[in-house]
Amino acid sequence: MVASGVSPDLGVLVDHPALTEKLISLNRDGRMTDFYMDMYKQWSEIGGGLIVWFATTDKPTKWGSWGLLESMGQDPEKAPKYQAIRNMFTEQGC
Repeated sequence: MVASGVSPDLGVLVDHPALTEKLISLNRDGRMTDFYMDMYKQWSEIGGGLIVWFATTDKPTKWGSWGLLESMGQDPEKAPKYQAIRNMFTEQGC
């Protein structure tokens, strides 16, 4: 999730720190695991195929929260997107 566009009240949205923090916090929310699992389920139901995750590890910034982990030292139990990918692998017998 990345803020884009311009708001008459906030200006250039990608440069709005409070909005950036809100989007980063959404990526850290435990419900992101369910969101990713639902996305994967729907992907599989329409035929699936190759699916590629953009980045395994990347620090969240105003340009997005692309990593499954925020750093190599992050506790995987506190990384909801990583947990979802781990669950997907388990479902596939990996």
